[in-house]
Amino acid sequence: MKDWKKILPALTAILFGFLSLVSEGQDSTLKFSDWDRNNDQLISRSEFMELFTKEYLKDWDEKNLTREDFHTVTFNIWDLDKDEWLTPDEWMFGFNNYYGVYVEKDFGLIDIDKDGYLEFAEYKEAMKNSGFFPAWDVDKDTTLSQNEMARFVFNAWDVDGSNFIDTDEYRAYRSYFLEF
Repeated sequence: MKDWKKILPALTAILFGFLSLVSEGQDSTLKFSDWDRNNDQLISRSEFMELFTKEYLKDWDEKNLTREDFHTVTFNIWDLDKDEWLTPDEWMFGFNNYYGVYVEKDFGLIDIDKDGYLEFAEYKEAMKNSGFFPAWDVDKDTTLSQNEMARFVFNAWDVDGSNFIDTDEYRAYRSYFLEF
């Protein structure tokens, strides 16, 4: 398994809605106009993917993430207090903010040993048959590339499915994620 700590910052930014990406004047100097290279008031898929991979995946030194790598990173993101266990609150945080349509909501069904916490093995088992990783793995090669990650993020931002991110979609994400 690759060293997940090397890719944690990039994947954390992605899974936390790119707080730095959308919070102009705080963690990032990127503005809508930086994404909209042709100044048509729309961010195309190619404009997004080019800048996204350049700015947010530049430290990604490995070609692709395996499913195991991906789940290790997501577990560590959900583990808000970094104690290597997921509490019911941390599980609900992840469920409500990221994976609700992909995983079981009932913590008790996932907590196999009934100790009130999820160890990584229990988390991994819950995620194993979810559609979450396959939804990102567009080319179905069982790994996640930079382009697949960028494509998934673009699709999440392109709420209306127009293949463009307009100023309203950009502002909506910016407003939403600044609340975290």
